[in-house]
Amino acid sequence: MPLHSAPFHGVPLHGSGDSNDVFLSTRIQQRGLEPGASLSTLIEQNGTPIPAGAETVIQQRGTEPVASLSTLIYQISHEPNTGIYTLIEQDIAGFQLTLRSVIQQRGLEPNAGPYTLIEQRQPSAQIFTVIQQRSVEPLAIETLVEQNSFDPGRLFTHSWAVRVLVDGSERKVSGRIRIDRETGAAATAHLSVRPVSGAIDLADWKGKSITVDVDAYTGTEVVWRSRRFTGVIDVPGFDPRSKRLELECLDRRNMRLLHMPRELIAAEVGGLWSAHIFTGDPGKIEYAEQRLSTRTADYQLNRHGVPEITQWEIAGTPDVVLGASDYYDGSLRFEPGGRQDVLNHLVLNFDFRRAILWEREYSFNWALPVSWCTYLQDTFTLPTRAEVESACAGTDWTLAADIHFTDVPPPQVFYCPGEHGPSGAPAPRFWGYQQTGYGYSPDLVSLAALCQGFQATFRKRWAQTETTTYTFNMLAPQSIAAMGVIADEQSFFIEADQPGAEDWEKIAAYEPPDGVSLVSMSNGDQALDDISDALDDLHVAMLTGLAQGLATIRASHRHNFTEMDVPMRPDLDLGDTVRLEADGLTCEGVAVQMTDDIVVSESGAGRARTTLRLAHSAHHSVGVIVEDTTLEAPDPPDTVPPADPAAVRLLSANGFAYLHLGNRLSSPPFDEAWAGFVSNYDVNDDDEPFSTDPSKPQAEVYTVQMRVPTPAIEAALRDEATASVERRVPITIPDDTLELTA
Repeated sequence: MPLHSAPFHGVPLHGSGDSNDVFLSTRIQQRGLEPGASLSTLIEQNGTPIPAGAETVIQQRGTEPVASLSTLIYQISHEPNTGIYTLIEQDIAGFQLTLRSVIQQRGLEPNAGPYTLIEQRQPSAQIFTVIQQRSVEPLAIETLVEQNSFDPGRLFTHSWAVRVLVDGSERKVSGRIRIDRETGAAATAHLSVRPVSGAIDLADWKGKSITVDVDAYTGTEVVWRSRRFTGVIDVPGFDPRSKRLELECLDRRNMRLLHMPRELIAAEVGGLWSAHIFTGDPGKIEYAEQRLSTRTADYQLNRHGVPEITQWEIAGTPDVVLGASDYYDGSLRFEPGGRQDVLNHLVLNFDFRRAILWEREYSFNWALPVSWCTYLQDTFTLPTRAEVESACAGTDWTLAADIHFTDVPPPQVFYCPGEHGPSGAPAPRFWGYQQTGYGYSPDLVSLAALCQGFQATFRKRWAQTETTTYTFNMLAPQSIAAMGVIADEQSFFIEADQPGAEDWEKIAAYEPPDGVSLVSMSNGDQALDDISDALDDLHVAMLTGLAQGLATIRASHRHNFTEMDVPMRPDLDLGDTVRLEADGLTCEGVAVQMTDDIVVSESGAGRARTTLRLAHSAHHSVGVIVEDTTLEAPDPPDTVPPADPAAVRLLSANGFAYLHLGNRLSSPPFDEAWAGFVSNYDVNDDDEPFSTDPSKPQAEVYTVQMRVPTPAIEAALRDEATASVERRVPITIPDDTLELTA
């Protein structure tokens, strides 16, 4: 049965009041919680000297947990037929501690033979055994076996004392002290202290350090001391009726965060953070909470003011086991979570937009498609370098380098096959000479302006908008099987910061990009590699969103709470895994809230109890097995289309297709689609420069020009591109022990 709410009191240990009584006390202390801790034994005999003897034997068989300890206390008094002995044995097997106390008196009185056997199976427990012989023999025996911890079985019979230090000085407290500690939050305390008589300046109290300790007594001895609060006075107040200071206190959790640089906050609280998930410019406390929202853990200060991280998941072995006798009758409460609290399907969408800054290289080659003798036999206007330069400059592409020209032959005489003079000798053809008076001289100036071919390399830049949507379906199959789909959706937009994107296409004169490199794409083009930082940001954003989603889903399954009032105990703290074995309820959970309620009278006596709140994770399904998926951010997909075979990369005019000659009846009409060199024969079909006979049709004479073709950019590389990546992310829900029985 649960313990009743009896008032706290001490149980003093004392002998009979007779001055001739022999008072023996035996105390065995184990200084530590480990089974192999050192033992010390103190035997005291108090009272008037009488013929008495005390003998103690302590054996410790090693420091291993299987050590055997035995203590024999034997008294021989002036009563020859009276013998008292106490045997204490400690045996450990499988970490199960057994203590046995045997006290037996053999005397003449028939009622003088008390016998006590005590077994305790928790190594951290404390045993109190009081044996008194009430007979005609003037002898009272008390035996105290104490482990330097506490006795859960005696928590309801301790007496208490509270010690409050303000700036290191002890202060008298009375009334009620309330200390509230919760995982993931700052601890608070409210108490009243009596100030020194005289004027009070509340401002002097604000910000002073304060600690609250509770001592548990048995008789006059401190059984344990526990720090319950460490912090500062936040709001001091004054009650004129009681003339007490009312102090509202906080621990330093938030103050600590406010005074830390963000790098240290990140290191202390852990977690992930992305400006694309958490918008705005958060303060330091909000920044810490945002990082914590990506963890299945909480951050707070412990009772000594030291930072700690407590995990949501229960430990494999409970830290504390409570039974029906460990909480106050009528205080046990269970609060199941509602379906509206649960989230078991979360869809995360990440739209990543960037501009692909393309660059394509294109070369155009043109060369005279006939031999030089053929040309000299039927000449036409040759292209000039100026015409070529003008044509190259007139495209919508940018010259990437100087034009490489092929010069015409230098002045010389050609003897072409099949051409003979009247005498049958080869007929000469002169090239590159100009008539000067009655002779000829090389025309070097005119020849320098001409060319018989050229090669030009162009580059074109353009920007293509690309949006890739990453979709993560985060599912808790166990929860869905039990409660159906309870879904939510979140969307995030990330755009790559590319400062030069707007001016990328504006190339007055080609220069390689500064500070970044061009990378070869799968289609043979190149693109500016300037989004590595943006991809890193995307990676962090996705991992942050996934971690927060995991924590959100698991947190929604922790809205099952057990609450009870227990006597204050030092072995219980936030984050501990607690197992409760009570009538109608067996459960395991994590201690998420502890509220100390301490009442102190003017005399110093009082009570100390704690309202303990446990959180349980549950998914309520049976037989659904899920393996967690590692939270990973996928690599960007390859959205570049394959090379288009029809896309022109290299045009060569080494053929008549790129030489168009007019001034002949056979010359076709001019076509704007022509590429290459457009010129005219020097003489028409009548071997005259121009036709003047109206009876003969006049051949079309073209405008001499060089026409440099440039390819169009494929629509697949010019229009906005989209891509999608989808991932399924199964999430396991821890299922803590939670058994309800009617």
